[in-house]
Amino acid sequence: MTDDTADIPPSVLDEAARWHARLTSGAESDDDIARHMDWLLADPAHLAAYERIAAAVHAAGGAEAAVRAAYPDAFAAPRSARQAVPQSGASVSGVPVSGVSVSGIPGAGAEADSDSEIRSEAPSATGRAPGRNSGHVTRHGWRAAWRWPRVVAVAVAIAALLFVAVMPMTGLFEGAPAPTVYTAGDDRVRTVRLADGSEVSLFLGSAVSVAVTDRARTASLVRGRAVFTVTPDRDRPFHVDTDRGRVSVVGTRFEVVRGERFDRVAVSEGRVAVAPIRPDTAQPPPGRSDTSGSGTVLLDPGFAVRYDGHGGTPLRMKADIAAIGAWSAGVLVFEGTPLPEVVARINDLFSDRSLVLGDPALTAGVFSGTLAVSTAGEMARQLAAFLSLGVSDDVTEIVLTPGR
Repeated sequence: MTDDTADIPPSVLDEAARWHARLTSGAESDDDIARHMDWLLADPAHLAAYERIAAAVHAAGGAEAAVRAAYPDAFAAPRSARQAVPQSGASVSGVPVSGVSVSGIPGAGAEADSDSEIRSEAPSATGRAPGRNSGHVTRHGWRAAWRWPRVVAVAVAIAALLFVAVMPMTGLFEGAPAPTVYTAGDDRVRTVRLADGSEVSLFLGSAVSVAVTDRARTASLVRGRAVFTVTPDRDRPFHVDTDRGRVSVVGTRFEVVRGERFDRVAVSEGRVAVAPIRPDTAQPPPGRSDTSGSGTVLLDPGFAVRYDGHGGTPLRMKADIAAIGAWSAGVLVFEGTPLPEVVARINDLFSDRSLVLGDPALTAGVFSGTLAVSTAGEMARQLAAFLSLGVSDDVTEIVLTPGR
């Protein structure tokens, strides 16, 4: 898996920050959400930038509290200072006092750091402007007492912010948790629920490696095929990697197949972006696919993309929504389906052996029934039993013949 955040243009980070602010304002509209989805999936850099911004904001949420808790003395004003602060136009509750924030971080007022005295604008009880001993603060009074704690606080705050900005880019930020590997047996489908509520259904003999943290959701299909039903989370797009491409989604349902000769992604719900692992060597030929200009293919429901070989050339195609990942239920259901189509559905699940009709007369047959998802040979025997057909099974091919 590669680091997508290393070369994100500043303009993309700025745009991601604006999107994050808009979508966490509490006033976002359905149109905002739809346009954000289009932007997010248009380019892998958009996803990476948004993840980086969301992670920084999430981590920074507790930064000030952590700094204050660690250095309480640096943020506490001396008693004499609290007594001397003017009561009009000033505050010591973390808001600016003549351009200085008492939280320990300098404000915008440059005059607060000058050598001049800081005086209250309010008149004294006698109606006269305050004198040197009434309601003013000099550089040698509380300001001097505050200078060093402010330096400490600012240094600590900067260190905390640097930690927030830099550490999300490394595994150390989250302790680099080891991904969990899930596998399915050779005779049945397995479905697992992830920590974020998403589900992964694994086909026979398949394996997937998954890591779900507070700021990222990633999976790697080690072998076989899997159906992902992803819980929506705008701040944590879900990534699925194969050796030829990366699938990126926010919340949707899709199937990923990793084969010896090709990888395939098909979408039944939502929208996904599929990018080749090496876009510099995987640019699609004209007319082969709809891309964002960087080799990324955007897929809506009822579409699939296939990457042949290690060159990663994507071929976009239509797909039957009802058939996408239908095996994940543990059964395949047919209703008046032509027998050649039934055979094709079974063959789609297995790359090592083919089911064939051994007599042209069988192509006119239809099938209604339910087949339990199992090995190719077992599913062929189930079908043969329903239709009273013969079946011969060898290493590379399974043949259905009339009668038994």
